[in-house]
Amino acid sequence: MSGTEPRSTGRWCWHFIAEGWDGDDDTWHARLATGRSLVTMPLGDGSVYCYADLTTGNGREPGDWRNYLEGFGKPIDDLLAQAGQVYGTAITEVDQPYVSLSRTVLVGDAAHAMSPSMAHGVALAVEDAQVLAETLSSLPVEKALPAYEQRQAPRIAWIRAQTRRRDSTRGLTAVVRDKVLRLTGRRMAVAGKRALLAMP
Repeated sequence: MSGTEPRSTGRWCWHFIAEGWDGDDDTWHARLATGRSLVTMPLGDGSVYCYADLTTGNGREPGDWRNYLEGFGKPIDDLLAQAGQVYGTAITEVDQPYVSLSRTVLVGDAAHAMSPSMAHGVALAVEDAQVLAETLSSLPVEKALPAYEQRQAPRIAWIRAQTRRRDSTRGLTAVVRDKVLRLTGRRMAVAGKRALLAMP
């Protein structure tokens, strides 16, 4: 099955697990700076999953990742020093013109990979599978696959648009970004998920 080539979003990301996390804090945190971010998610027993990304403009590997995470404060500096194996990759999008051909169907990132800003990648893959199963249970295959595409397409397009909208704010200066988040952050978070509450 051929389709659209992955295209760069102009960003690079790194994933790693570090040790030495404060055991009294089990809340995930997002730290933002112009063009870069760092998310930490405690795993228990002093381990923490870390996700960092950086706007590069060209999607090419920018060099030593630690250089781009300076300035987030001492807790983060300590974590960086204790990072385990680091996985880095360009963030790309895949937007297939179709997701099915004959009896072959693409779901999840194979059909519609996008930036992880909405944190909805795995959920959307599971949802694809559920909607596909429901559609196949009520229609013959030759009708079910086009119906599945038609049913999921608007939802996928909406999530992609929300993802791009969120990513577009990464270039804001700290003063503007902080004011926007303080004034509208909660409302934006709720609005950004509302359409996902209803099944497609």
